[in-house]
Amino acid sequence: MVTGDNIMTATAIGKECHILPDFVNLDNLTKHEIEQNPNEINNKNEKDKHIKDLLTNKPYAITGNSFFTAIEGIYCETCGEDSIKCKCPKSELEAEELYKKNGGS
Repeated sequence: MVTGDNIMTATAIGKECHILPDFVNLDNLTKHEIEQNPNEINNKNEKDKHIKDLLTNKPYAITGNSFFTAIEGIYCETCGEDSIKCKCPKSELEAEELYKKNGGS
């Protein structure tokens, strides 16, 4: 399950939907069972190892920052930019507005 909720809400929903086992309680989990943000690790080898561990050990919950770091980001298929920096329209309405703003060209 991927969600934009904070980790506490996401965990509660995961338990409610039986994606996570009932015994999962964020208060009792260790840092490695939840996650550590890979961007907080300065040593490249340690960061790479942590990301590999994150993807293979399947912690109970991770934050969006760790998820995006682990998958090395999401890139726009149109411009190739990181999705955060991308200026491409995200919907038909946005595309139409951009088209009109640019004088229909």
